[in-house]
Amino acid sequence: MFKFKPKKVRKLREKHKLTVYSFGKRIGVKTNFVVNGYENGSITPSVPTLEKMCAEFGVEPNYFFT
Repeated sequence: MFKFKPKKVRKLREKHKLTVYSFGKRIGVKTNFVVNGYENGSITPSVPTLEKMCAEFGVEPNYFFT
């Protein structure tokens, strides 16, 4: 079974030179707390949020699981 890799969120954000705030704004997340949760693994993004990340940054969903 595949497991969500939270470090991939941070890697994607840093690759695009975005702050936690600006990354969250681009994917429709209103607080830094949520993005930080994605990055440290305490929160797993919902399917719609994951789809927004993929569409916004041009990655496939499997990017976050491999």
